[in-house]
Amino acid sequence: MAYRQLVFFVVMGLLGAIPACDDEPPFALPDPCDRIGDPDFTGPGYGVIGPDGGVIEQSDPANRLFGVKVEVPPGAWEDCWEVSIQYETIFGTPDYPDGYVPFERPDPSGAVDIDIGLSTLSGFYRSPDPLPIQLSFPMAGIQPEPIEVRTGYLFDEAQETWRIVFPDALSPDRLGISSATHEPLFSWGLINLNDVDFDAHVAPAMEENLGTETWTEFQEAVDELYRQGLEEQNLRMCIGLDLAEDILIGLQQSATESVLELQMLIDCGECNPITTEFYEGIRDYILLNIEAMIAEMVIDVIPGGLITFPLKLAAYGWLLSVEAAIEALPCDYPCFVRRAPPIIYVHVAIYYGAEGMLDLINWYRNSEYIMCPPAPASEQLLMPPG
Repeated sequence: MAYRQLVFFVVMGLLGAIPACDDEPPFALPDPCDRIGDPDFTGPGYGVIGPDGGVIEQSDPANRLFGVKVEVPPGAWEDCWEVSIQYETIFGTPDYPDGYVPFERPDPSGAVDIDIGLSTLSGFYRSPDPLPIQLSFPMAGIQPEPIEVRTGYLFDEAQETWRIVFPDALSPDRLGISSATHEPLFSWGLINLNDVDFDAHVAPAMEENLGTETWTEFQEAVDELYRQGLEEQNLRMCIGLDLAEDILIGLQQSATESVLELQMLIDCGECNPITTEFYEGIRDYILLNIEAMIAEMVIDVIPGGLITFPLKLAAYGWLLSVEAAIEALPCDYPCFVRRAPPIIYVHVAIYYGAEGMLDLINWYRNSEYIMCPPAPASEQLLMPPG
């Protein structure tokens, strides 16, 4: 990394400047805490922090992490450590899950790698133990949409996925997060709530932020509010269904009365087009007329003569029986077709349209989409109060 190379060249330069003399003591780097503020160990994106705390900022405008800060409060560390803010390229950055909108989007986005360790004459050695840090990210160029929220991320090596880290501090131009360890990759940006997997990413972050007990109570409270809201919605829906059912039943009754009145005016027999008998009669009428046509064809085919007379006579008898069956139908369909006014078909359409809607309401009531309380029994409706 650039910081390590810089330290190497600084160390080599210092060694080269020392004259070769056997009486001179061997060269040694300053003690870690003496490096705080030392120009050889301080610059854009790197520096030294000790027990008194401190801030390291990437102040190079040409750097992709310009404006990123590492902050350590007083007393958080027992020793002094060199800190470097490094950019992890897209080739070393694990893929971001759906719904994550990191800081370099729409371009492919890298990540933040925090290097903490000490420079020695033999090289740079990273801190053997994880150290707590606070990170602050610039947000001025990141504008969320209504379905997006601003947040930080870190890469969980154990789970091999990015995790959401909710901010400790948030303003229009900065976002701050805390981490108990400096070791993972960090990043920041937005979360698109429409695209992110809530159970896999948002819920664990909320549980970690609020605590398991508080998060459980929160979920129970949300579930209860949802249940109450669902009950209220179902109640309103059930009342609406009851009202619609009453209206449809009223339409059916009105259509039935109108059809009966018109049936009496038509005077063609029992011709009620809102009964199943009417349509069963139409079927019988059609079949009998087909049968009559066949009988007439048989009569026409049989030649006259003494020998064929019994056959012709039987065919006439068949035709007469068919015509008698047609006359016996409860409705005179040719008469109905001639005399029925067009308005009767309007009433029939209203009747069957209402019937279809009533079937749909009953299906909806019995489906899993709504739970209506059972209707009171008829004897309960007739029971006087008290």
